Amino acid sequence: MFGLSTSQRAGLYIIGNLLLLVLMALIGAQANAPSGQVIYLFLILAVCTSPILLMENLNGAYVLLGLFLAVYFTFFAAQELVTLLRGESTSLDGEFLSATEGGLLLGAVCTLAGYLIGVKLGTPASVESTAKDWSRGMLLVVGVALWLLGAAATLYVQVWVVPEKTNAATARGLASMGAGMTFLVMLGALAEPLGILILAYAYARFRTVSWLLFIIVVVVSQVILGFVCDIKSLGMLGGILVILAKILMDNKLPKAWLLAGVVFIALMFPLFQAYRSEVTGERGMTRTQAVENIGKVIDIVLASRQQDDDDSSRHHTLTFLERASLKGNVERAVERTGVDTPFQEGRTLVALATAFIPRLLWPDKPDVAVGQEFNHTFIHGEADTYISPSHFGELYWNFGWPGIIFGMGFIGLLLGFIGARCSMSRGGRSVTRFLILLVTAKYVCLGFEGSIAIAYVTWMRSLLAIGILHLMLARRREEPSIPMAFATAQPG
Repeated sequence: MFGLSTSQRAGLYIIGNLLLLVLMALIGAQANAPSGQVIYLFLILAVCTSPILLMENLNGAYVLLGLFLAVYFTFFAAQELVTLLRGESTSLDGEFLSATEGGLLLGAVCTLAGYLIGVKLGTPASVESTAKDWSRGMLLVVGVALWLLGAAATLYVQVWVVPEKTNAATARGLASMGAGMTFLVMLGALAEPLGILILAYAYARFRTVSWLLFIIVVVVSQVILGFVCDIKSLGMLGGILVILAKILMDNKLPKAWLLAGVVFIALMFPLFQAYRSEVTGERGMTRTQAVENIGKVIDIVLASRQQDDDDSSRHHTLTFLERASLKGNVERAVERTGVDTPFQEGRTLVALATAFIPRLLWPDKPDVAVGQEFNHTFIHGEADTYISPSHFGELYWNFGWPGIIFGMGFIGLLLGFIGARCSMSRGGRSVTRFLILLVTAKYVCLGFEGSIAIAYVTWMRSLLAIGILHLMLARRREEPSIPMAFATAQPG
């Protein structure tokens, strides 16, 4: 697809979307699906596939747009599309778009428009032939150190300090550590993804067997860590970042890594779900007890998964797309905010203003548990359950439609500026540009599911850490960056 001319990409975009529209219309008619559902799915798919028209390569200025809109479609339409293509319809919408669906389309369009402006503002006037970068030894030493320290901090907190996902357990655990230790642990959690990114960059840059074997160890270790800590995103983190690193450095899809990712989602994601529901849910085991009885835990999870496959279990394990779907949460926010629930007017975003004030200096720094408050306000579920409204839902919950227009437009502007300024398709590629791109991809694009404050505070702190590392370790390379033609020709 990439390498095609502009007219060829335009033809592919138009023909592909029209064919899918005809297919959806035919299947929708057979399934008695509301016409509004077909219209919504077609329009949001057309907007979210629009990067095809702009992306001349996979690592250019529009890579963050492609990633963001892919994530956006996954959260707000993918499960509904798959269900419709199976000949089923779960939509309760009428004959045309609901307010939520119209808003989601508006948000995608605002992001696209903001991105185009951001690219104009961020494109540099000249192209560097070389850039300051780290040595091979520094990449290894700093990457391993940050990754191990971060993984140890995460394991310590999730298994021994806060072994249960409850407010009481969290309060007790954080109080037992004290302000100083809490600050260090938070730094460790920030260091882990940076360490993985540095190692992924080195693997994609040097392309040796030893780096391949080492990065596989890192990815597998992250899966184990995510399973033990009951955090799916943590288990997927290593693989996602390596795939993005390969795309940015090689300007092509890493087929083997993508296949491994599909296998992980198909096989491992349900096991993570079974671990949460069977072990830490019904059986009431803490994560500490689960680690101490890991053999028994694995047997329980595998047995639960087999029951689910045989349809003999009363409980259905959520698939990846079912778990990722956030459209229902947004519908609650749109339908009830301003009716029986007041607008928050920025209250949930308070942490953005205090991002660089550590709790060590301000122990009572204000904070809002957005997921819990959303649950209490709109769902009235269990007290310790976090229900994500997504950044879209949180923007509406705070400011209504102006929040969607200006908030999503700003997200697009930010992504476009960084995508153009740090593009890996031009000369002067470096680990610093790479880190800025992927930290932005992780927290702004992939983090779109969670709280705005958490995502952007962590993003800002990560940029500060990257800047400090750049000043300390980056040196001007004598040799030019790898020519793009050479990089594209290398094996994945």
